[in-house]
Amino acid sequence: MKAVFLGRFQPFHIGHHRTVEQYKEAYEDFALVVGSSKKSRTAENPLSFEERKRIIEACHSNIEIVGLEDEDREEEGYIDWTEKLMEKTEADVVITRNNLVQRLVRKYSDAEIEDQELYRPEKCSGTRIRKKIREGEEWGGLVPDCCRGKIEEVQDVIKETG
Repeated sequence: MKAVFLGRFQPFHIGHHRTVEQYKEAYEDFALVVGSSKKSRTAENPLSFEERKRIIEACHSNIEIVGLEDEDREEEGYIDWTEKLMEKTEADVVITRNNLVQRLVRKYSDAEIEDQELYRPEKCSGTRIRKKIREGEEWGGLVPDCCRGKIEEVQDVIKETG
């Protein structure tokens, strides 16, 4: 069975890292899907797909990482988005907490949903980390050691987009 963990990873943090560690051992085939892959240089999506991929690879170089762009066309776009997700990944299981993604996968595919457990959601969120970076506050303890340097390389991008 193939499982995919879907997220924007803006940026990759310790909650994401714990989810990867938990699920990569549970499935013989595991991949990460970077959502909103064509969106970058905005407050909510400051990093490009390639930047996010490099950050994740610093911790997980042996995991497949797939980009998936958004489809902003209501129900027709939702169908297309779900079809692209399935074509690109051939997933049997989609790991996500996103209610919309769960609904789309259930409605338009045969894949199962695994509702991931969030790790310290009050602290471990991309929104919170981006805010800390932009305000010059300490954020390093919220990201894995293995990719902290890669995030430091792009922190000016995160600051400039806020």
